Amino acid sequence: MQKTTTPDQHLDNLLKAYESRVTFNFPESLKNKFASSASFQATVAEATKLVLEAIVFQSTPHSEEEREKFQRDMKTKTEKFTERVAQEDPLAVEVILKAIENESQAIGR
Repeated sequence: MQKTTTPDQHLDNLLKAYESRVTFNFPESLKNKFASSASFQATVAEATKLVLEAIVFQSTPHSEEEREKFQRDMKTKTEKFTERVAQEDPLAVEVILKAIENESQAIGR
């Protein structure tokens, strides 16, 4: 019998899988910035919302036309998201760059 997961559980599972592969060694000062930065918290909430939207969409069958429309809409949303993050949330940019650095180093291992 296959266990059904909610979109939130699916997202949690994705995050746990990623965290098991990647170790971030952020100093406490940076962790404190994460906790106190309203713009960073907004970025995390917005990113979570986008991922959950994709998970929910993928959990049900759709026509080719619906999938194409969803992809166009999601592309527009993610472009707006990345523009906002780049302009308004330097802390998130720092975290993203650290993730890219970690992933790049993992390739060489």
